[in-house]
Amino acid sequence: MNILVCTKIVLDEEELKFSNGELDQTSNLKISNFDLSAIECALSIKEKNADCKIIGVYAGESLNSKLNKDLLSRGLDELINLKGVAVDSISAANAVCEYAKSIDAKIIIAGSNSSDLFQGIFAPFLAAKLDAAYAGNVSAINAVSNIVDLNTSDSLNEGHLNLDLPAVLSVNPEYYEAKIPGMKAILQAAKKPCSEVAASNNVSKITTLKIEAPKSKDRAKQIFELKDFENFKSEFEKLL
Repeated sequence: MNILVCTKIVLDEEELKFSNGELDQTSNLKISNFDLSAIECALSIKEKNADCKIIGVYAGESLNSKLNKDLLSRGLDELINLKGVAVDSISAANAVCEYAKSIDAKIIIAGSNSSDLFQGIFAPFLAAKLDAAYAGNVSAINAVSNIVDLNTSDSLNEGHLNLDLPAVLSVNPEYYEAKIPGMKAILQAAKKPCSEVAASNNVSKITTLKIEAPKSKDRAKQIFELKDFENFKSEFEKLL
């Protein structure tokens, strides 16, 4: 069974650099924490079904060798770079859709905010493109056969679902904390296959003009005592 994990490379928030209020594009890159959780979900499936191959897929420009090795050390069996422009959910989903069909992927996993500017629509859009079952906020994988038995959880609801395969899953990161790879996994990563595939049908619908630093605000310097809770609540709600 081929399990496809969609990964996204993002700017490292701890090392963001701004010049005259605009983002310095030379800031370092790292793997999205949401997508590290997606990899952990894939590993939990492999534990329940040993006959699985976990393939990481990244749509966009080529990654550097350090990022490739980092991804592969997380437990992926193979890494594919879908070469081309894919900066938004539409173009990325189109690219991943074609590749998922070509390898007959049975389960496609994405982070809760993968490749879509935090809109949360990449995974359900991909499911619609594939005409596949979809579940969001996945919190546990119970069993996998010709169906996937899973739990979902968010701030309002908990669910228990059976999905026919193929299926697209979006992971709740609170339930899949990424592990730090050990030395053995890091050494094995260098021997795992990593290749580029020309992506098709992935014309981007979005052009990024610039990214600016958030506008700074002066501190309100308001101090509230416990008895003034209602006033505190009222002032806090103004910030939301």
